[in-house]
Amino acid sequence: MKSAILILFLIPLLAACSSTNTPVTQSNNDLMPLAVGNQWTYHEWRTDSTHILRPQEDFTITLLSTSVRGGNTYYQSDLGARYFYTSQGLWSETNGVLSPHFYAKHPVVLNEQMALDSVAITDEQSPDPLDLAIGTQSLTGENVPYTTSSGTTYNTVQYRRTYRGTVHDSVYLVELQYFQLGTGLVMHSYLAPDAAGTLQTTEKWELANATVK
Repeated sequence: MKSAILILFLIPLLAACSSTNTPVTQSNNDLMPLAVGNQWTYHEWRTDSTHILRPQEDFTITLLSTSVRGGNTYYQSDLGARYFYTSQGLWSETNGVLSPHFYAKHPVVLNEQMALDSVAITDEQSPDPLDLAIGTQSLTGENVPYTTSSGTTYNTVQYRRTYRGTVHDSVYLVELQYFQLGTGLVMHSYLAPDAAGTLQTTEKWELANATVK
């Protein structure tokens, strides 16, 4: 993500060790159907040095294999990330480099606030360049139509996560995630404040094609 914000590390507030969470069946958690061979192709846009959102090359996530740890089944993708479900919802981790990262939980009550990771962020616009931002996530919509730029309409579950600084109480980062149950992630975008404090989209993915079992 090309912006003034750099996420340095994640400190999960939710239980980071998957073995401490009760495993659940995928039938109860189908935000991202996990099965070997499932594949999602995305269009991607990122801001350039002039802060214009530009199209990038499409990329594909393919689930290649599984492993079991702590009673949870991990699905390895070709891009390095592993995905898994616990009783708290959908998680991912990247080859053990980052602690497990909480994606989303379903079902939840509309607008229910869920604690997320805290992040240490440097922001060149901040008077205090190193701050700790605390994230919250809420379900902002269910059964909401979302039409991609290519004209495909999905019936989505929509989440919004917001990271606010603990020192200056300013928004550092907003992340939007739209899922179609039984299909997977349809849209994922990051928004960050510009020099004037206005949120601008800095990166965006949209689903181009999905093959799921």
